[in-house]
Amino acid sequence: MGRKRDPKRDEAFDLYKTSSGNIRLTEIASQLSVSEGTVRGWKAKDKWESLLAEEVERTERPNENGALHKREAPNEDEDPTSYPDDLFLKAVQIVAEAKQASVSLLQRRMRIGYSRAARLIDEMERRKFVGTYQGDKPREVYATPLTVDALFKELKVAAPEIRNAPKKVLERSENMERSKKVQSVPVVVEEPEPEIPDEDGLTPKQRIFTYEYLRDFNATRSAIAAGYSKKTAYQIGFALLKKVEIQNIIRQHKETMIDEVGLNAQRVLMEYMKIAFADITDYVEFGQKEEDILGLEGDPVVDPDTGETKKYRYNYVSFKNSDEIDGTLVSEVKQGKDGVSVKLHDKTKALDVLTKYMDLLPDKHKRMVEDEKLKMQREKLELERAKITGEGNTEDDLIDDWVEAVVGDEAEGLARDETEASSIQDTDS
Repeated sequence: MGRKRDPKRDEAFDLYKTSSGNIRLTEIASQLSVSEGTVRGWKAKDKWESLLAEEVERTERPNENGALHKREAPNEDEDPTSYPDDLFLKAVQIVAEAKQASVSLLQRRMRIGYSRAARLIDEMERRKFVGTYQGDKPREVYATPLTVDALFKELKVAAPEIRNAPKKVLERSENMERSKKVQSVPVVVEEPEPEIPDEDGLTPKQRIFTYEYLRDFNATRSAIAAGYSKKTAYQIGFALLKKVEIQNIIRQHKETMIDEVGLNAQRVLMEYMKIAFADITDYVEFGQKEEDILGLEGDPVVDPDTGETKKYRYNYVSFKNSDEIDGTLVSEVKQGKDGVSVKLHDKTKALDVLTKYMDLLPDKHKRMVEDEKLKMQREKLELERAKITGEGNTEDDLIDDWVEAVVGDEAEGLARDETEASSIQDTDS
C-alpha cells in the first residue's frame, strides 16, 4: 500500500497558484514548515507550471452556453489601460518574436499577474496586433518587427531589451561555490649547471661532442655520448653544429684529412677499418653464470656429502642498448623463431678492400690489417684441412665428442652404482 499523500502538498500548490507563480519556493517552505527541497520536488513532480498555464487558458475558454468566461472587472477608479508604454511595447515585442499571443506567455516572460497580462492582450486585439480569441485555436499574430519599430517611434520610448527566460529557473544559494578553472601545472625547465669554456671556447660537454662527431658524423649519438638528455639530443646536436667554435674544429680536422690522404678516400678507409676490427663484445655480452639449485618449495638444495648448496651453470647472451654502440657497423638486426640476432658487416670484404689501398694506410694500420688477414686465412686453412683428413675438431667431430662424453659419463655412473651395490651385498653377507 502506498504512502498517504501529504496534505501540505496541495496547500503548497494553492499558494503557488494564488500568487500566479510569483511566490518564491523558500516562502512556501517557510509557511508550511517544510524544507525547500521538498517544495521543489513537489513542483517538479506535480508540474505546477503546466497546471497553472492550463488554469489560465481555461479562464479564456467559452462556457457550456458558448459565452466567453467573464473576467473580473477592474476597479472603477483603475484605468483599463493604466500601464506604462514601455510595458505594452515589451509585451508587443514578445508576441512578435514568439509568433504567438496568450496570457500565460506574457505571465511567464514578463513576470506579471493574470489581470495585467489579460489587459495587455485585449489592448493588442483592439489595435489589431493580434486576432480575436477562437476557443482552442491559438490567436493569430499580426505584429511584426516593423510594427514594433513603428510603435517605438510613435510612443517615443527606447526599445526594451527582451531576454528569453529559461523554462525552469533553479533557485540557488548565493554562497554556492562555483566551479573553478583547473590551472595547468607550469613546466619547470631544468637549467644545466654553467660550464667553464676552454681556450677554444668549448665547454667539456661540447668538446666531447666534437670528438664523438668526428668519429661517425652522427650529431644525435654524439650528443648522447657527451652526456645530454636522450629526449633533446637531436635538437642539441643540431644547435651545437651551428656554433662557430665547433665548426672551426671540424673544419681543421677535415683539412688535416685532406692533406694526409684525401677526404673521400680517408672517410671510406676509416669505415672499412672500423668494420675490419669490429669486436662482437662491443655489442653483446655472453658467458656462463652460476645459480643455486632450488627445491620444489623454493629453498636451496644442499649437497649431503659436502654440506654446500648445489649449483648449476647456464649460458647467457645479453644485447647492449642501441645508444651504447656504433650502429654503423651493424648490417642487420632481426628477431626470428630462434630469438634475436645481430649481424655485423663482412670483415673479410673489408680486409680485402683495405689490402688494395695499403699504400694509403699508416704503418700501424698496415700491420693490423696484415695480422688480421693472416689470422683469418690460418683459421680457414685449418678448417679445410680437418675436413679433408678427417682430423681435427670438425663440426661432426665436435658433435660425436659431445655425445660420447655424455653417454660415457652416464655409463661410468651406472658402473659405479653397480660396483657400490655389489660391495654392499658382500658386506651384508
